[in-house]
Amino acid sequence: THQEIVPSVDADAWDAADAARVPSAIEQAVKAAAPAAEPTLAVTAAPSEPAGENVLQACSKAIADKQKKRILTSCEEAFAANPRAADIAVVLAKIEFDRGRTAQAFEWSKKAIAANPDIADAYVFVGEAEQNAGHKQAAKDAYLHYLRLAPSGRYATDLRAVLRSL
Repeated sequence: THQEIVPSVDADAWDAADAARVPSAIEQAVKAAAPAAEPTLAVTAAPSEPAGENVLQACSKAIADKQKKRILTSCEEAFAANPRAADIAVVLAKIEFDRGRTAQAFEWSKKAIAANPDIADAYVFVGEAEQNAGHKQAAKDAYLHYLRLAPSGRYATDLRAVLRSL
């Protein structure tokens, strides 16, 4: 039986717990340009042109404002400006997953893994997509990969329970 690993939230709202989960690797790139009280994004490699910095700031502001639809648009643009930004891809995967769009979450997770194969959270969404598709072994492999990368991560306890049931 299917067990949801990642709790979903209102598609248009972003609660404080979700905001706190914005990957820390994203939080530094626009720190100097953003007000101190507002969450910001940092990416693996900062964009080399001002336009790239602007889309990254827009993504950061959308997260701070807790508006998922704006996060989708602005963070997709930020990722396009910096396709090595695995953490942005994971944020987008989470949002798509919360919206019930497993295929899109899977695609964003694959992009995150291509940019950084050690980004653990991406494997949760890969596993969930594989599990939903009935691919038990692929789901197990993804969940086990997450646990190798983040044995004490925020999804670790839930994934261990899911693995016992698969």
